[in-house]
Amino acid sequence: MIMNVNWKCNFIGNIYIVRLLTPEIFGLYALSLALVGIVEILTTFSINTIYLQRKKSKYLFNGISVIIALILILKIAVGFIVYLLLADIYDAKIWDVFIFIFLFKLFIPINSILISILEKNLMFFKSSLIVNLANFSGLALSIYSVLYHDFGLDALVVKEVFPILAIFIFSVFFSRKLLPKFQLTSRIHIKLLFFKSLEMYSVRVSELSFSRIPVLIIENIFGPIVLGFYSQSLYLVNTLNRITNSINQQVGIVFFSNFRTDKDLKEKGATILYLIAFILGAPVAIFLYLYSHQIILFLFGEKWADSSKLLKVMSPHLKNGRTL
Repeated sequence: MIMNVNWKCNFIGNIYIVRLLTPEIFGLYALSLALVGIVEILTTFSINTIYLQRKKSKYLFNGISVIIALILILKIAVGFIVYLLLADIYDAKIWDVFIFIFLFKLFIPINSILISILEKNLMFFKSSLIVNLANFSGLALSIYSVLYHDFGLDALVVKEVFPILAIFIFSVFFSRKLLPKFQLTSRIHIKLLFFKSLEMYSVRVSELSFSRIPVLIIENIFGPIVLGFYSQSLYLVNTLNRITNSINQQVGIVFFSNFRTDKDLKEKGATILYLIAFILGAPVAIFLYLYSHQIILFLFGEKWADSSKLLKVMSPHLKNGRTL
């Protein structure tokens, strides 16, 4: 219930802020996120997934804590290298945004573990409430800053960093009694967790590369305005994924976890999920293709009219809310 209400509020809020700002501002914002994404591609290890999959113990938490500390050091080093290598290519404003967002994103590995601790203790309502309210609050504060303080690019930065800070504060508050006392753990245990995280690394690299690298290419070839068109067209194409997220992330994960050893049943389950995705996705893709111009004008306004061409091209590639 919370997730559904939050999704609707966030969708309406995002549409509203798109109408308030220009394609160029969204393009510059997408470019800044893509530069931060380079660091994420090289330093994201899905530690929270490992924590959720393994049996709860103080040794697990202590080992994870050491791994996170190492990851944070790696992120800072990679971020500094990215800045040195690309500093002369992009404007100073882009790098100001990059540094600000990058510093806040250092909290994300910590946030993910704190939220995972709540979930591992079956506090799903609290974890969901924290994340959803933080995201909604960031969006509301962003809209307020545009309407009453004439923010532009800075408003989108607020939308990005405020939820990170809010999740950190509230997850610390709710999980503080669940945190075991930190003690140094064995090198063998840390080594095991490290190599387990490397197994997850390739999956996250492919996902992040797919979402970030095209942004850099588009901006370099066509400029920030076209990049703004692309980013919001992609947002609409990916909408179905947000709608079907409960099926894929909740039902799917529980099903495949319970029947992980039954190959035939897993294949049938995957087929059913793909069939549901197709039944839901095909009508949406057709609708976006046939009425792309009208949809853009209705949702985003006249200044976004040229993005309808991109939406028409991207809509046939919609698959379960993701572009192929």
